[in-house]
Amino acid sequence: MKKWILSLLLFTATVCHAEYGVYGHGNELCSDWLKDSQAEPPWGRIIKHAWVLGYVTAFNNMQELDKSPLQTTDGAKIAAFVDTYCQANPGKTIEDAALTLIGDLRK
Repeated sequence: MKKWILSLLLFTATVCHAEYGVYGHGNELCSDWLKDSQAEPPWGRIIKHAWVLGYVTAFNNMQELDKSPLQTTDGAKIAAFVDTYCQANPGKTIEDAALTLIGDLRK
């Protein structure tokens, strides 16, 4: 019985601290977001914005299962949030910006 409990605790600890892969534009830096915002036309920003929208949508979809969805927002407000975040944190990733946004939308 003790071995079973110890195994369960070790498994739970591993799962709780597991790392996950970030795919696509979430790995790019905020400095890339800012640079792409200045380009004409701003295709890089449009693509990264689409990535953030998908990330937030997927997170919100998972929260819906727990009946705790995020506050309602729109694409323009999301882009403005990422602009502000990236200006203050150019060395952070686009995913960092999206996670901070999600934290704000959970309040």
